[in-house]
Amino acid sequence: MDKLVEKTKAIECVFTLHVPEGISEDRLREMKPILESEIKDLERVENKYENDDEELCQTLDLLTWVEFKIGSKLTASELNDKAIAMANSSLGSLFSRGNRIHLLWSKGDLIQAKSDLNQMEMMKKNALQHDPCYMISTVKARQAYCYYRFGGPKNLKRAITLYEEALATIPEMHL
Repeated sequence: MDKLVEKTKAIECVFTLHVPEGISEDRLREMKPILESEIKDLERVENKYENDDEELCQTLDLLTWVEFKIGSKLTASELNDKAIAMANSSLGSLFSRGNRIHLLWSKGDLIQAKSDLNQMEMMKKNALQHDPCYMISTVKARQAYCYYRFGGPKNLKRAITLYEEALATIPEMHL
């Protein structure tokens, strides 16, 4: 059980980010309609730009966390399901799947959380063998997006650092 707890804490997802600038529930409630509006706008785009789906998935991941933090766990799970379906089996889905593991853990579904964790570890292992730089860059960019959206000087500084690390790993991917 302790090993599972440690593995869960090490998952790269919104739930494991270290947010130095405290984010109040009021701030989260202010963020929620903005994120919902962005999701609707991105879903309406007919001629999508190459990164629109990735941005939509990132916004769904962040809104999943916001909904969870303000107590809307069912909505958080629904948004997370949508993010995972959208990311499919891409490396971006690792971030969404990490969120799912935390959602399962929070509602006491330890068997499914452990199963998802094992599946995610296999995906991660395959990704590291195939293209480790791409995986590392993707995770750093997803983390940076969340820190940027949280706002506040310390979070923005962390976002810039993570984006710089992602760019240093694979410049052409994030330009």
